Amino acid sequence: MCGEKKSSSSASDSSRGTEEVARVLEELRGANGRLVIAGIRMQELADQAETARHHAEAARAEAEAAAADNARLYRTAQLEIERRTTAEEALREGWQRFQALVEASSQIVWTTDPNGAVVEDSPSWRAFTGQTYEQRRGFGWLDVLHSDDRERIYEQWQRVVAEGTPLETEYRLRHGSGDWRWMLTRAVPIRNPSGTVREWVGMNHDITAHKLAEDALRLSHAELESQVQQRTASLRRLASHLHNAQDDERRRIARELHDSVGQYLVSIRMNLAQLDQPDLQKAKAALSESDQLLEVCLAEIRTISHLLHPPLLDESGLASAAAWYVEGFGKRSGIRTNFDISADIERLPQPVEMALFRTLQESLTNVHRHSGSPKVDVRIEINNGQVGLTVRDYGRGITPEKLENSHTAGANLGVGLTGMRERVTELGGSLQVLRENPGTLVRITVPVGQE
Repeated sequence: MCGEKKSSSSASDSSRGTEEVARVLEELRGANGRLVIAGIRMQELADQAETARHHAEAARAEAEAAAADNARLYRTAQLEIERRTTAEEALREGWQRFQALVEASSQIVWTTDPNGAVVEDSPSWRAFTGQTYEQRRGFGWLDVLHSDDRERIYEQWQRVVAEGTPLETEYRLRHGSGDWRWMLTRAVPIRNPSGTVREWVGMNHDITAHKLAEDALRLSHAELESQVQQRTASLRRLASHLHNAQDDERRRIARELHDSVGQYLVSIRMNLAQLDQPDLQKAKAALSESDQLLEVCLAEIRTISHLLHPPLLDESGLASAAAWYVEGFGKRSGIRTNFDISADIERLPQPVEMALFRTLQESLTNVHRHSGSPKVDVRIEINNGQVGLTVRDYGRGITPEKLENSHTAGANLGVGLTGMRERVTELGGSLQVLRENPGTLVRITVPVGQE
């Protein structure tokens, strides 16, 4: 019993062990299956992780590329913003500079619409004319144009607006002070890309000073032309007078030669005819008288020659020649003379000495012929590089009409004063004729470059 119990117990234990082993094996197989499944799952997860890594790398590359593109775009945008900012600043500075230039140059700048009507205010126009924008808008700006220019400018403006061509014109514009100012106006059309006119831009420039200068120049030209005509007429009269004076001088010289030298020569010839006679005493007396007549004849010829051109003028200069001539004039005319000359006057240029000497001759001749003066004062002096000759008589004086003419171009003057004026003018000098009480004073000044 006991053995059967032990055998039965062993079998039971063996059966339980087998079942346990089977159970364990079954568990092992299940675990192995699970491990296989887990391995497969892990492989799938590894594959997914690899795929995710590739995707992440691709995404990172795309993100980096996008970031680089964004950086480039940002830099480009930043550079464009800086460029536009610089351009806007330059444009602003240019506009400010243009406005300052307009204000500094007194320019008036304005704009109109395509039809030529004012639709915007112009501070420079308002400041110049005093016209408000409400008064100026449309075509109200025409109200401050001169009435003589208004219609012409309106028609001209309408024409250029219709043609789309630039405008340049001049007209008178009323200043805020009420004065009329001449304006030079220029206007140009500003066009759209399509070519149509978008607006007009114009500028007015004050040219009043230029216009006044033109008027003054025109008046000066007219006065100069009148003076030239007067001078031309004066020169023609002078030329005619000179021809007459030459003829008169020739007749005077011929008369002097005939009345003095000719008569002396006839007397000498008659005396020489008496030499062929037997009476020796009479022959000697005729010869002695002929010798005396020859001396007188030579003196007369020398006087005529010296009056025509004194040798003292070339040999000793103006001082000696003038003193000699004034002394001789007093003896020939019976007029008392008073001659005064500066002690520091030396030799002057030959043209100056000749002009002053001829002027002295003509002045004294006029005193003798026209003044009826009992005496005459002559003075020659040099001061500040100018030599002056003054001839003063105490006679009846020059008439007011001739005195007035002497201050112009010498019209209606005799050959004497006209000739004197021409002589001194050629040397850069001047001639003055003054009325004194009593008599007349003639003053000539000529530059000589001496102190």
